[in-house]
Amino acid sequence: MIALLLFSLSAMTQEVQAGPSVQAAPPAPALDTTIAVGASTRLRVESAAGRITIKTWAQSAVRVVATPRPGTTVHFDASPALFNVWASANGRIDEVDYVLTIPRAMDMTLGSGDVAIDIADAQGSITAKNYSGTIKVTRSRGALSLKSVMDEVSVDSAVGRVNAQSDYGTVRLTDVTGDVEAGSSMKHVYLTRVDARVLSASTVGGVVYFSGTLRDDGQYAFVAHAGSIMLSVREPVNATLSVSTVSGAFSSEFAGARTDGPRRGRFSVKIGSGAAAVDLQSFSGGMVIKHFDPNEKPRP
Repeated sequence: MIALLLFSLSAMTQEVQAGPSVQAAPPAPALDTTIAVGASTRLRVESAAGRITIKTWAQSAVRVVATPRPGTTVHFDASPALFNVWASANGRIDEVDYVLTIPRAMDMTLGSGDVAIDIADAQGSITAKNYSGTIKVTRSRGALSLKSVMDEVSVDSAVGRVNAQSDYGTVRLTDVTGDVEAGSSMKHVYLTRVDARVLSASTVGGVVYFSGTLRDDGQYAFVAHAGSIMLSVREPVNATLSVSTVSGAFSSEFAGARTDGPRRGRFSVKIGSGAAAVDLQSFSGGMVIKHFDPNEKPRP
């Protein structure tokens, strides 16, 4: 029989009156507890509003520090398969600031509504979704699946497959090793110093920027509508570029053999041996492939 632990704590307000020379101390967290977990336990945190901060340590335990708004109750239960954290507010919107310290290899599912998410030094798989609030992952070693409707999604220093999407926010990946799928409907996609064998980057209302390596056995797709596509590529470059545009322009700093396609605006360019497959599509934006510059930074 699986023992189920169930905890809850209601936030309480307390009026503090300070004298002229006395400054009121910040409120203590409403919940601070640590529970042992197994090696295969997954973390799940759901919050309608607030912030989720994830830290890691070498212990086989989860520490939960939760500061809820008045009237919000924090709950969590633990079983061998799942450590589940959520809140309720008697029919109102629950709002909690969570700081959780978890085992480094713990897999996790986070998010819900208007909640900012910040994760550092995790080695398990991460699924994080929200409506608004930034999603930021730093120094990870595991598969990432990240999605925000309104705000920026960023990954810095990651090893593993990354799927990062935002409808109205910028997607920003830096120093990533692993296959990548990145997209934004209305904003820019910045992929800086990325080493991937399979990569897809797309935007409707922004630009696509990529710097890194085009592997000989790689497959790459870069798609924009009105925005530009810029590739800053490490040498040597052995790639066949398949270019498609209606009114955009194309330029390359690398010598290559061009072959025109069946209609205007469609052609291919073979650079070196042509080993890597690179698809470039922009309705009206410019497309540029140039030499890698380690000091170059995309625009904010």
